[in-house]
Amino acid sequence: MHCCFCPTCSTHIYHHQTALGDDKYILRTASLEGNKEWPASVEIYCKDRAKWQPDVAPKVCQAGPE
Repeated sequence: MHCCFCPTCSTHIYHHQTALGDDKYILRTASLEGNKEWPASVEIYCKDRAKWQPDVAPKVCQAGPE
């Protein structure tokens, strides 16, 4: 896995998991400027999410990307 962090604030912006394939990147759009223009398409790693938290994407993966 290769991670990319903002050089100014150290926010984790994206990571590239080569196990998923060379063309697969996981981008954390919520922390980027203009995030309202990029709605979430998949919510991952949410099996331990608090019950009061709503779904934020049409597809939910309990453990990781399929």
